[in-house]
Amino acid sequence: MRIHEVWHFDKTTQYDPDTKEGGLFSDYINTFLKLKQEADGWPSHCKTEQDKLRYLEEYAAKEGVQLDQLAIEKNDGKSSLAKLMLNSFWGKFGQRSKLPQTTFANSLSSYMELLLDQTKTVKNIRFVSDDVAQLQWEYDDEYISVGSNTNVFIAAYTTAQARLKLYSYLEQLDRRVLYFDTDSIIYVSTPDAWDPPIGSFLGDMTDELRKPYGEGSYITEFVSGGPKNYAYKVYRPDRQSSATVCKVRGITLNFTSEKQINFESMRQLLPSLTRARPDERTNISVYYPKKIQRLNPGTVVSKLSKKDYRLVYTKRALCDNYTKKPYGF
Repeated sequence: MRIHEVWHFDKTTQYDPDTKEGGLFSDYINTFLKLKQEADGWPSHCKTEQDKLRYLEEYAAKEGVQLDQLAIEKNDGKSSLAKLMLNSFWGKFGQRSKLPQTTFANSLSSYMELLLDQTKTVKNIRFVSDDVAQLQWEYDDEYISVGSNTNVFIAAYTTAQARLKLYSYLEQLDRRVLYFDTDSIIYVSTPDAWDPPIGSFLGDMTDELRKPYGEGSYITEFVSGGPKNYAYKVYRPDRQSSATVCKVRGITLNFTSEKQINFESMRQLLPSLTRARPDERTNISVYYPKKIQRLNPGTVVSKLSKKDYRLVYTKRALCDNYTKKPYGF
């Protein structure tokens, strides 16, 4: 039997872009949005003093945030901090409540009390000294108390709206899309086709190549082996040279590992996606001579570690020409 539960809220509030009022977190967002926008520096189109004044006026009219002209200066560290505060804010509302906790017991009574507590499950015990024991434990499911900072409705609604916004771009780009994630799209751009508008306002798409590689930079080659597993070559017109970028979830890319996991090696593995079963695909073994690992709470060591890299794609049926179709199509 499946039970569906519907929640209704009598009181709601939504930000009004015309009056710049309403919304649950307007002040919080405006605070860190101002910080991030100032730390990003002046947009590329602001060449003259008049351009800068026009930009400040447009931003205040659009977002209701008055930027400080004297504070606008490129600062990557400050920008990253403000971006983190803006992006991680929503996920905190969906954070699971069942998290491991640690208690230090310095007496037999407190030690036994925790072990015999029917509401908790002890996961690990470590004797710090002859008189102190460190116990890692979790509440059992039926005794978990929801934290005051948890609200799955806010987290779910924010995610839903973000996906709808992303889909509005994907729908127009259609088959030109090569890869997309939560808040980004890599697609094929042609002179006569529609491009997502680039802007400086909240919710606008931005050119993620401009900041690290310069104005007018673009991707010339792209290869992907699955979610959060891709590499590309980007051309830099100002230097008339190319650079390669490789992103692989779960593998730390450093000077040594990048010799094995890179754009070329990923491209060479591509044929195995369509010509072999998953267990027969070619692997690249990456070794970390002194990988720092945590064996248990309070114990950190460096040891030889190995990770096998292979291309994996299981979400849809992959055709011989690397196009994808839904299962059963």
